[in-house]
Amino acid sequence: MSLPRRQSRLTAEQVIDEIYRDQDSDDEDFDSTNSSVSLRELDNSEDDYSTDEEEDDVLQSGEDHQHGDDVVVPRARGRGRGQARGRGRGQQIRGRGGQRGRQARRPERTWLDNADQFRPSVPEFQGNPGVKVDVTNFKPADFFALYINDDLLNNFVIQTNLYAEEYIRTTEIPPSSRVHRWVETDVGEMKTFISLCLLMGVIKKPDYNSYWSTDPLIRTPVFSAAMPRDRFLLLLKFWHINDNRNLPPADEPGRDRLFKIRPLLDHLFEKFQEVFEPGRDIAIDESLLMWKGRLIFKQYIPLKRARFGIKSFLLCDSSGYTYRFRVYAGKDENTIALDENLPQSASTLGRSGKEVMHLMLPLLDKGYRLFVDNWYSSADLFELLLQHETSCCGTLRANRTPPCLRQLAVEKGDTAGRTSNKLLAQKFVDKRDVYMLTTCHPAGPTGDGVKPPAIREYNLKMGAVDRHDQLLQPYDATRKTLKWYKKLAMRFMQIALLNAHIVAKKSGHSLTFLEFQKAVIQDLLFSSEATPDAGDDHSVRLVDRHFMDVIPPTEKKARPQKQCKVCRAKGTRRDTRYYCPDCPSKPGLCFPQCYKKYHTERFYWRN
Repeated sequence: MSLPRRQSRLTAEQVIDEIYRDQDSDDEDFDSTNSSVSLRELDNSEDDYSTDEEEDDVLQSGEDHQHGDDVVVPRARGRGRGQARGRGRGQQIRGRGGQRGRQARRPERTWLDNADQFRPSVPEFQGNPGVKVDVTNFKPADFFALYINDDLLNNFVIQTNLYAEEYIRTTEIPPSSRVHRWVETDVGEMKTFISLCLLMGVIKKPDYNSYWSTDPLIRTPVFSAAMPRDRFLLLLKFWHINDNRNLPPADEPGRDRLFKIRPLLDHLFEKFQEVFEPGRDIAIDESLLMWKGRLIFKQYIPLKRARFGIKSFLLCDSSGYTYRFRVYAGKDENTIALDENLPQSASTLGRSGKEVMHLMLPLLDKGYRLFVDNWYSSADLFELLLQHETSCCGTLRANRTPPCLRQLAVEKGDTAGRTSNKLLAQKFVDKRDVYMLTTCHPAGPTGDGVKPPAIREYNLKMGAVDRHDQLLQPYDATRKTLKWYKKLAMRFMQIALLNAHIVAKKSGHSLTFLEFQKAVIQDLLFSSEATPDAGDDHSVRLVDRHFMDVIPPTEKKARPQKQCKVCRAKGTRRDTRYYCPDCPSKPGLCFPQCYKKYHTERFYWRN
């Protein structure tokens, strides 16, 4: 008995035509939800130059941005054999023009072989970089208060008290729970809570309990002196930023997924721009906050240190100052309000191009130079930015590179280039092919391994966001938690702290970031010590080892005395012969009660 002859493999065009015929014929075997076929996998022979409309064809791992006009074509069940059947499931067909339902392609851009004659048209810089507020006689805490001010802290207090009240009213609380000891918080206590959270980024310990441990090996007295452990954990439990009563339902279309921390994000978004204007060279890149829990907009970017987490788009200048930002909330997030503010000419850009235009809005038409990586770079975006007096330079993906340049054979260490109007595209061959697109650099010398000017300056200026991450990483105050918004809120408060330090340095202060943090934290911890002659003892009296001594004699008095600092703070005048020589203000203190109280209690003047 002879076996039936096996059918030959279909070409890509035949498969597509057959699919569309099945779609039109209402075939009962056609399952529209079962699977789909990818034209890109069936036909790899096409080597078209992608325009900005196709900019998301090759996304970095974990990127799930929207595709502009993808055509999803279900695959007929039971059609085809072997690899073709299994490989097509769950994929999409990209519109390539010429077939029914496919997107028409834009006219191809003309690229000329005259890179050696290219002269960039660089707009004149008209910005006004630097600090935009009066910071005369500012202390480190005053710089921090430019961003985290009393208005924001008042909002924290109101929402925290509101959430605690709602929780206690609606939740069955075990008899032994510390929640029964909850009392409403205030701004002073909120400052202490925030300062302790920031201090935990400087002093690393494995868990919260370790900060209040009495073990001599790991003891840190300032934490127990500033706030009891149970009170800190209560504040951490109920810390809230927005009113849950206004939380949109989970099934509401276009709901704000960042509602929980929206007031903080909106506040810092405005303050970052009010206080400081960046220098001429700026960069846009992604920053990733580690988060491995369940979250619908969690991203995977293998080249980032965290790999999994919450992605933010940052616009930073060369100092690491974050000028504008946007937290990415998933491919189906509502971006209508964001896109409405963009210039009309940006409507044809893809998602990555619109992100750039959104972050650049207040800096357009001022002659800035922008550096971006290959996820953002495209000829359409660079031309649009140049129309708005903004130069741009960035690496370029191979599928967005002109075919005439990509297919060009270039020896190792050599550079080739092509031009189109005011754009220069270059291919430099080192260990691998490197593609660049620029509107602000000449072609430069070629050969002998000399890198083109665009690559050299890109390497110098593109690291602004990475520098921002490097400055924050040693003092990361975020901790493992079940609530993603609390971790993200703490990260943005640290970004505000870093911005405050950069503004302080621009204003003439010479403190390192660590010294600046310590000064801010100390001021926040002890800012409520509004007692007479509080001096500058602060945490020194609570942490260091101190030994009582007798006030030494003077030329006029053999047995001199001082007023007791604790008694005077309570409204009583009492002189004493004893003092603490180890405290900066060298206070007089009655022995032993006042001496012990002054060195063990933060609010020593309270009964």
